[in-house]
Amino acid sequence: MPLERLHMDDARKIVVDVDTCGTTVGNDGKDVGRILKVSMVELIDGKQMGKSMHWLCNPGYKSDKEQHPMAFAKHKLSAEFLQNQPTLA
Repeated sequence: MPLERLHMDDARKIVVDVDTCGTTVGNDGKDVGRILKVSMVELIDGKQMGKSMHWLCNPGYKSDKEQHPMAFAKHKLSAEFLQNQPTLA
């Protein structure tokens, strides 16, 4: 469907935030960002309405040494903590 035909209610928005654990995405497989967390919040007329959802994801690292140190410094989600979360495959 062409974008011009889509109707969106200007009053209601869903904001999506995706937190990753890498700094770049490359074809060489080095330092590729992996998803740690997905969050969604509902806004009505620009105000948070209390409806939100959050999912933690297992990025597949076996130890914290594999994760970029800046990612842990920012999100405080260790590989050990995320090991029991579902993966995105």
